[in-house]
Amino acid sequence: NYAYEDHSFPKGLSDYHELSTYLELNGHYLQSMKVFDDAWELYVNEKK
Repeated sequence: NYAYEDHSFPKGLSDYHELSTYLELNGHYLQSMKVFDDAWELYVNEKK
């Protein structure tokens, strides 16, 4: 996955806004931010 190969990806963050801002500015490998939003929703539901 491209986020794994993105060595500057902030893997330690768990804040939606910080991560989405990073991806909006640097996530050229995402076709759409919907991918992130869907993955975030799964993450939030798993944490419950």
